[in-house]
Amino acid sequence: MRISSPIFNPAMSGPADAPAVRSAQQWIGPAIIALAGAIVLACSWGTWPDPLTDAGRELYVPWRLCRGERLYADIAYFNGPLSPYVNALWFKLFGVGIRTLVFANLGLLAILVALIYRVMREISGQVAATASGVIFMLIFAFGQYSSDIDNYNYALPYSHEATHGLILAFAGLWMLSRYLRTARAMDAVSLGVIIGLTFLTKPEIFLATVLAVGGGFAAGLWLRRASVRSAVTHAGLLVIGAAATVSLAWILLSCAMSPRVAAMGVAGGWPATLNGQVARLPFYREGMGVLSIRSSLWWLAASAAVYAAFAVGVWGLSAASGRFRHLPRQLLNLAALLLVLGAGGWMGSQFVDAGRPLPIAVLIIGSISAIGFLRSRNDDPGLAGVSVMRLSMSFLAIVLLLKIILYARTFHYGVFLAMPAAMLVVASLVTLAPQWLRRRGGDFELARFAGIGFCAAAAIVHLAISARQITHKQQYVSAGADSFRADSRALYINEALRLIEQRVSPDRTLAVVPEGAMLNYLARRGNSTPYISVMPPELLMFGERQVMISFQSCPPDFICLVQRDTSEYGSRAFGHGYGTELYGWIVNHYRPVASVGASPLDKLDQVGMVLMERSDAPAQVVMPAP
Repeated sequence: MRISSPIFNPAMSGPADAPAVRSAQQWIGPAIIALAGAIVLACSWGTWPDPLTDAGRELYVPWRLCRGERLYADIAYFNGPLSPYVNALWFKLFGVGIRTLVFANLGLLAILVALIYRVMREISGQVAATASGVIFMLIFAFGQYSSDIDNYNYALPYSHEATHGLILAFAGLWMLSRYLRTARAMDAVSLGVIIGLTFLTKPEIFLATVLAVGGGFAAGLWLRRASVRSAVTHAGLLVIGAAATVSLAWILLSCAMSPRVAAMGVAGGWPATLNGQVARLPFYREGMGVLSIRSSLWWLAASAAVYAAFAVGVWGLSAASGRFRHLPRQLLNLAALLLVLGAGGWMGSQFVDAGRPLPIAVLIIGSISAIGFLRSRNDDPGLAGVSVMRLSMSFLAIVLLLKIILYARTFHYGVFLAMPAAMLVVASLVTLAPQWLRRRGGDFELARFAGIGFCAAAAIVHLAISARQITHKQQYVSAGADSFRADSRALYINEALRLIEQRVSPDRTLAVVPEGAMLNYLARRGNSTPYISVMPPELLMFGERQVMISFQSCPPDFICLVQRDTSEYGSRAFGHGYGTELYGWIVNHYRPVASVGASPLDKLDQVGMVLMERSDAPAQVVMPAP
């Protein structure tokens, strides 16, 4: 069923790319992106997972699913079911191992960058799409910007729901552009299926996709003046597609557990999000920038002023070049280069705060797109369709930024949450802003030169920081398919694995507290309780009392107590500020049998682990390794 004629014409996305190009030329952009990705992939190879935090959970959960355990029933989990079962499928098909997950994720990464390229090409042209893809590869795909915990990349992310969700979000934008061209009923159903799949990942990605795709869908209906009957039919098909996808997930889970537990699993992170207790922890409030609002606003204003000065400078040079043709081109290019160097110097010196103005930039781009949509609706439906896509991209970007709204950044959570915003800003700098200046008599090429220079400066700053962090990862953890590079913590992990291999037979159970499921995974020792981690967020989500009951009713044979400074959550350490009841029970029912590094509670700034055995177990005689 069609509503009316197509309204979206990607050829109208930019004068610079309007003429038809030969097929060979169309592959230049993807080839450049692939080359950039290959370089950073090779330079960062094997350094992506953190040896103790988050990444272990992403490996442990699908491994346990492959062994017949059930998500939510046997394994406590706080996100939707899509990613764990996808990763379990990779393990089933290609064998359990870190490399299996890496290669699978690299394949998904190729799909994501292809979607980014297609979406950005349709809304801003081939040059901007190429620049967006290159910046994604150089800054976001494999970057490492933290000196302590660094799981924030697309090869082995801290949460696969983030990467899988973003793939679905961009797939939704691509399908939206297709729907705007074809107005086919099946495309409306496909949009609904994509939205339903994002519901099975993370709440913020689902909400962003709903507003972006749903808003663009509604704008498309209004743009083509669809009849009420046709609009209701297509909107109903979209809703049916989403509802059917979520319902199917619930039915499949219900085959292995009670319908109530399956419903809670499908709900994923929504109960914790709506409850709000986790969001009130200092860690998340600081990440959002609301722990110190005055400081956040000051840095937001300072960063915005620097970039505003850059924009005004480029505008002035472009206007002067367009108006005064006699000015030496080399002099103007040199002035633009100085502006780029100044902006790059600011980013390098204030890296932590350099990304704060991203929400302002997205709001400006979104507002301009909305105005363009309203102005061109009657005069140029094709151009209005392009504005719909830009507006949808702006919705996706700004909703994801809400989680870091006053502390927007391109590292940590920003590797995922700020990525769409960065893609939109790159497109604006490289194509949209130069086009705007040209329509007002400015110099398009000069403005584009400055925009590309700014993007290059940002990439250089990020690459330099990432390279410095990678040089610290010179030790190898484990071997074979589970080998990866890490910092000095690798030595302690390897020693802990040796002790576990000696003392914990494969049929015995091991719990690592407060977190460190990487040890469970690498040693292939399961946890007798459903709780992979007992960090403050998990205790709030699942309830400390419930966790305590689980440990008492199914006590693990061994517990590995790992040093973990949790002051970022408002408590000094496990057992000291939070989890005191569970910690007391462990101390009373387990005895230390071996240790690695510093005492876990004496020196929180050092690595330390204590392997503990149940007190009622007979003492073991351990023969020294030959």
